[in-house]
Amino acid sequence: MSDTLRAIVGVLRAPNGTPFANATLNCTRAKRESRAQGASLIVDQPFDVQSNASGEVSFSVVSGRYNIRLRLEDGDRFFTINVPDAAGPHDLSEIAE
Repeated sequence: MSDTLRAIVGVLRAPNGTPFANATLNCTRAKRESRAQGASLIVDQPFDVQSNASGEVSFSVVSGRYNIRLRLEDGDRFFTINVPDAAGPHDLSEIAE
C-alpha cells in the first residue's frame, strides 16, 4: 500500500433526511499498530473530523480500514470504512462497511 493521502467526502444524514450538523467523527485505524506503508511509518493516532452545518465531511487519510465513531446527542454510532489505495475522492456511502 502507498502512503499517498486519499480524499474522503460524504454527507451524514438521519433516516428522515435531516443532516447531522456539526457532528464529530472519531477515527482510528482498524488494526491499532504502527507500520510501514509506502515510504512512511504510519503511526496509529486517533483523530477527529467535524461535519459542517449541512452534515458534509471532508478529510484525507492513507488507504486502509478505519473504525469510525459518530458522536451524537443520544449516543454513539459505529461503522467501518475501507479506504482503497486508488485516486479519489471516495464517498463515505461507497466505502462504509
